[in-house]
Amino acid sequence: MASASTNLEVGPKRNQAIFDGPHGLVTSLHPFAARRYNVGRPNVFVSFDLDHDQDLCDRLEEQATQGGLGFDVTGRSERRRFRVAEYASVRHAIRSADQVIVLCGEHTSASAEVFAEVRIAQEEHKPYLLVWGRRERMCTKPECAGPNEGMYGWTRPILREQVVLASRKVAAEAKAAELRRPTRS
Repeated sequence: MASASTNLEVGPKRNQAIFDGPHGLVTSLHPFAARRYNVGRPNVFVSFDLDHDQDLCDRLEEQATQGGLGFDVTGRSERRRFRVAEYASVRHAIRSADQVIVLCGEHTSASAEVFAEVRIAQEEHKPYLLVWGRRERMCTKPECAGPNEGMYGWTRPILREQVVLASRKVAAEAKAAELRRPTRS
């Protein structure tokens, strides 16, 4: 057994992944292994206040389609009354995404849609990233976000790095869970 501070090479040369550091984050992934462990471009669901922050979502989607952010926007907030059928469709959209980006504006703490979407992300154990949407204004985070959860500034490098880090952490945790499962003889 290797200690947490040493490199641990897993798999044959062709599907080699290297887990390094105390948290077992994937630091290097062979292209074949990236396909096998689905560590390509992450799919992101964007949560935002529909009444006040539509422009923020449009800007994020534009930056994602122009490239350079390293993720694809596959879902976004929509006006719903959160009945059972609509609640299920939001849950499905968040479940099918790799993570959730919450665009925080001045009124995010009062948004019922953002509250419900973040709560679903928490229930589904999806990583979410709180992003300070407006530099010149005081932004608020959803009420269900923890008091120790901070908001990240909106720059391309920060978004790209935080999404990649969350994806690596999820991939490493999934691989660790797979390795902990008892083998059948």
